[in-house]
Amino acid sequence: MLQIPVRHILTFIYVTCWSIAPYLPIIQGRLSGVSYDFLILNEIGYICVFVSMFLQYKYMTGINRFDLLYSINGLMLNSLNVYKKIYLKNDTKVKELPHNIYNETSGNVVGIPKLSFVSKKIVTVTLSTICVAVVLTGLKQITLLHLTHYLSVIKMLMTLIKNFPQLKENGKQDMKKNFPIWQTRLDITGSLALILYTYLIDINFTKISIAAVTFFFQTVFLYQYWRS
Repeated sequence: MLQIPVRHILTFIYVTCWSIAPYLPIIQGRLSGVSYDFLILNEIGYICVFVSMFLQYKYMTGINRFDLLYSINGLMLNSLNVYKKIYLKNDTKVKELPHNIYNETSGNVVGIPKLSFVSKKIVTVTLSTICVAVVLTGLKQITLLHLTHYLSVIKMLMTLIKNFPQLKENGKQDMKKNFPIWQTRLDITGSLALILYTYLIDINFTKISIAAVTFFFQTVFLYQYWRS
C-alpha cells in the first residue's frame, strides 16, 4: 500500500523537474551559454525517445502516460531552443530577425552556429543507422520491440555524448553570466527522483541509465559553475 503514493510522488518529481528544465534557458535569457552541439544531439535523443515511448505506449506495456508526456514536452522545448539558437538573437527582445544570433559575452551579433566536425559525423552515422533499423522493421527482419530498444539505446548514447561539447563550452565562458544553472539544478533533482523510482519500485534499464548519466554530468556542470 505504501508503494502507491511513493510511486506517484517520485514520478511527479522527475516528470515535473525534467518538463520545466528546458524552459529555463529561455526564461533566464541564457541560451548563449548552451552549446549548439548539445542542443542538436539532444534533439536526436528526444526524437528517438519519443518514438520509442509512443510505440511502447501504444503497442506494448511498461510506459505510462507521464513518460510519454515528458518525451513530448522535452522534444517541443528542445526544438524551440534549437530554433532560438539558430534564428533569433539570444537573450534580448528584438523585433528584427534572423539569421544571426546574439553573443551575450561580447555584445556582438555573430553568424549562424555550426556543428563541430565530430558532432556532424555522430549525427550522420546515427541518422543512417536509424533509417536502416526502420527499414528492417518494415521488412519484418527485426521486431517492433527491437526497434524500440534500439531507439532507447540511441537516446542513452545521446544523453552521454551531448555533454562533452557542453563541458568544453563551459570551460570557455563565464557560467555565472551565461549558463542557465537552474536547469542543471532541476535536472539533478529529477534524475535523483528517477533513480530512486527505478531502484525502489520498477527496475528499468533505459530509465535508470539516462538518469544516472544525467545526474553525473549535471553535477559536473554544477561544479564548473561554482568554479567559474
